[in-house]
Amino acid sequence: MFDRDQAAGLRQLFARSRPEVILACGGAPQQAQIAAELGLGLAGQGRNVLVIDGTPGEVAHVMGLTGRYELGHVVAGDKRLGEVILEAAANLRILPAMRGLEQLWRLSAESARKLRSQFGRELAAVETLIVNCRPLGSPAAARAFQGGVHVLVVLSEHPDSMTAAYSEIKALNLDCGVTQCDVIMSEPGERGRAHFERLAETAGRFLGVTLNLQGSLACNRLAANPAGLATVPPKPATHPTSHAPRTPVRAPYDFDPLPHSRSAERESGHVRHNLEKAHAAIR
Repeated sequence: MFDRDQAAGLRQLFARSRPEVILACGGAPQQAQIAAELGLGLAGQGRNVLVIDGTPGEVAHVMGLTGRYELGHVVAGDKRLGEVILEAAANLRILPAMRGLEQLWRLSAESARKLRSQFGRELAAVETLIVNCRPLGSPAAARAFQGGVHVLVVLSEHPDSMTAAYSEIKALNLDCGVTQCDVIMSEPGERGRAHFERLAETAGRFLGVTLNLQGSLACNRLAANPAGLATVPPKPATHPTSHAPRTPVRAPYDFDPLPHSRSAERESGHVRHNLEKAHAAIR
């Protein structure tokens, strides 16, 4: 069971300044793409961004990177954090964490203290933390960073995506008391808006959760790349563990921000402002 002492210890891993936390969830195929693009957009605005990736390396793949090690090796004491983090672009780093993410949420206060020096040294400058959650992994992340968490649900038109997104929103509401989420649609225009409206009506009626449509993705090459990931060349076999920065692979999508009400703007505050700046930066 996760308690407040553990939450305090986890937040202190990020040392001097508590970062803004954005949870990317919903399980849509484009989720890793959006997490990467959002990170690039915010980093391009001068913010120091860390993406913690709870999937099997999908965000790193979008950026043209692979990593041999992940957060689980750090938690186990086998690797140092600096050996695991991938340098994706200026101001943007990725921490692969498919196994270690769940372990991180369950750290005892003592375990958190043991890791604090590494996190403080490597990640003290982090201003925005994007957690790319596996399906139904967002409630644990929301509890871990209780307070100030911004939820971004990625939604596609596929029925399975609608069901998965609703399950995610329901779990966040019941387990963490989340009453407001932002949504990014993978389909532009009226078709995507119609799918969003059906989900928003259901979430409002049965859960009392307000969904704010922040925009959609203008898809240029989705038909040729159904996974929603940028096509990248494989790394040379002779350098399987290289973490050197490289020119990021630009994604085949652009954010198409949609207007929202002044009341929604006030409710989300500073984090929403940064999201809007990221949207503008990657159009």
